[in-house]
Amino acid sequence: MQQKRTNRMDSVALVGRAVDGFYADLRDAGERKDTVAFCDGFPLPFPLLRAMDVSYFYGDAYSALVAARHKEKPLQQVAEDRGFIVEVCSYTRNAMGCALLPEEQRAGGHPLWQIPHPSFVIVTDPGCSMLVNWGDAERRQFNVPMFVVQLPHFWDDGDEAEAMDFTVKQLRECVTFLEDMLHRPFNWDRLSEIIADTKVATTIRKEAMEMCKVAPSPATFFDWASALGGVNYLLGKPQCRELYQAIKDEVVQRVQKKEGAVIGEQYRLYWDGIMCWPKLGVLGDKFASLGACVVAGRYTHLGFYNLPEAMDPTKPLESLAANGMALHANHNLDWLVDNISNLCQEYKIDGLVCHAHRTCRPLAAPQLEIMDGVSRRLGIPAVFFEADMADETFYADAQVDTRVQALLEEIDARRKGR
Repeated sequence: MQQKRTNRMDSVALVGRAVDGFYADLRDAGERKDTVAFCDGFPLPFPLLRAMDVSYFYGDAYSALVAARHKEKPLQQVAEDRGFIVEVCSYTRNAMGCALLPEEQRAGGHPLWQIPHPSFVIVTDPGCSMLVNWGDAERRQFNVPMFVVQLPHFWDDGDEAEAMDFTVKQLRECVTFLEDMLHRPFNWDRLSEIIADTKVATTIRKEAMEMCKVAPSPATFFDWASALGGVNYLLGKPQCRELYQAIKDEVVQRVQKKEGAVIGEQYRLYWDGIMCWPKLGVLGDKFASLGACVVAGRYTHLGFYNLPEAMDPTKPLESLAANGMALHANHNLDWLVDNISNLCQEYKIDGLVCHAHRTCRPLAAPQLEIMDGVSRRLGIPAVFFEADMADETFYADAQVDTRVQALLEEIDARRKGR
């Protein structure tokens, strides 16, 4: 009998090295007193910052990273001591804990805590109740200017053109903000080059993900969650393209050899919600031990520059706006059910697992309706468990075990009843 286990991808390990390099460069920028931006929300402004050689600290990705590497507890304690209760977004608490960390603790602590102070803050808000307040807390802590890009919701196709125009207008205003902050003209030629490079890199990433429609799947949702480091840290740099090409090459090899990311794949699952970062490896092994391959998810497949075909170097701001508009958080429930159902059909999904994160209410809010809508449409079961994206105190192994086991048993029962 074939033993069920995780077959980790060698190329995904390259992400960790790229991330370490990013933070080393960020610390160097701080020592040189270079311009540093703090960014929170959707990673829309990164190409604009790269075009002007501005280093950035991305609060969301940072919070996920310190949680995945189990370096978040002191930061959460500092934030709690300053009034950020545990029900506040754990991404916010981790990043604000770093911002509020006393200098002596910062200097003598882990390198990931040694983040330079910002020259300004940029927030890109797709409808989160916390983001603008989070950015404003950073603005007040460091006494620096802040710019907000509000990604509008649109509820039917007729609203999309207006939403696009509004987003492009805000990006033009952000360019003016950067020119004011840096006292020099914006580098439009450099931005066009970055958009061209981003199009290639994100196309490679999307092609690699779509290769997981085969069975056994060559990669898992957990791999693609880790690989988001390419978008978050390398966007617009040649290393981003090289990273995703290395991952795609390994995926191609696995497809050719019919080698799965889960040895003994029996079930193909969809994941709804953000990754539970402190339990990334634990969850990957847990599902694999049951023969369950988590193949796709809303977080990885319906976000993070998932529309490379809309990238046009001659229309850089429109390219960025189009990818902002493609984000799942901007759409209504019908759109979510339609697109998640399509993902489940394309990837031959047997069941849905919803990670209901306790401190990210906007993404968790529609999950019961998503479960009901997709289950009714496709006739596949769904379960949810409560945890959190970056605070492991909300995680309970027993609950995950019970819910996932129940899901797999229901899949088995439905298979027998056919």
